Amino acid sequence: MVHTTQSVDGKNILGEVRNLKEKKERKIVFTKEIDSAITGYAIGIAFSGIGLFLLLRPEYFGLPIISCIVGAIIGAFGVMGTGIELSKTSKIKGMDNFTMGLVIFGLWLFLYLKFSRTWLNALCFILLIIGGFAICQGLIQAIYSVVANVKTRSPLDNTKPKYTVGNIISQIVLLATQMCGLAIAILNILKAANI
Repeated sequence: MVHTTQSVDGKNILGEVRNLKEKKERKIVFTKEIDSAITGYAIGIAFSGIGLFLLLRPEYFGLPIISCIVGAIIGAFGVMGTGIELSKTSKIKGMDNFTMGLVIFGLWLFLYLKFSRTWLNALCFILLIIGGFAICQGLIQAIYSVVANVKTRSPLDNTKPKYTVGNIISQIVLLATQMCGLAIAILNILKAANI
């Protein structure tokens, strides 16, 4: 003898209860790439925030110079980490080089403006060269990836490339937003350090 409980409109209630249990037991599982990206963004944003906090509160460690140095280092790692994650997850490549260049250039600028000595300028000249090279390389890679993304063909229509004005503008806006965000983060760190 089979027992089935049926509702008024003839549906199996036990089957619906099982379906509800299955829906409740679903768990969100992240792939390794997504988990790595979330972790990278979290570390980058946290380090940038902590670095900014230390630069805005120089009395935190008792000596302002220690807070500024630790804040600048942690903030630089945060900005670099965020730039690296942007480069990994975005269609626009070159953000990691651009970010590294900004951080290295920012370090050179900090040393140049705070401790302008001829011998220190000579030693730090290599930072200017590496920073300028990385910024230019990142910009060129980003521009190239924008052009390459615009030229990609639609998966539905392999005969026509996507050269629409909207695609070009959206790629340029995305690139400009990412570049400006990183530049503003570096400038805020330098401003907080009273440079």
